[in-house]
Amino acid sequence: MTAAAHAKRDTRAPRTDDAGRVTSDDGAARPRGTLGLALVLVAIVVRHLATLRAPFFADDYLFLDQVRGRSLLAALTSPDPIGNFLRPVSRPLYFGIVTRIGGENPALFHGLNVWLFVVAVVLLYAIARRLAG
Repeated sequence: MTAAAHAKRDTRAPRTDDAGRVTSDDGAARPRGTLGLALVLVAIVVRHLATLRAPFFADDYLFLDQVRGRSLLAALTSPDPIGNFLRPVSRPLYFGIVTRIGGENPALFHGLNVWLFVVAVVLLYAIARRLAG
């Protein structure tokens, strides 16, 4: 945004109608809160709580082996254990960092996955809200 655009930008508090809803410049009301987003986030967490007790699965063990006993640089430069795609962030980097933080604890990995999913949904909501107005 240019300096002129910042100067023209309205910094006043948003207008509300008698029901407490935020109104846009054309007078149309939109809900003030993000109750829908909150409900989706609660549903995500509740739905995925059982995964915190789940063990590692299938190729997780291959990715753990790739980072076990190696430096992060060595893990990043080693061949992919499956050999199908180059995914340095979601495989050696992710597994390497998380195992160095908390060991080979599946609950930590599953909890972090749920947290990343929640963050992705919040970011998607923010982008959609920004684009849709």
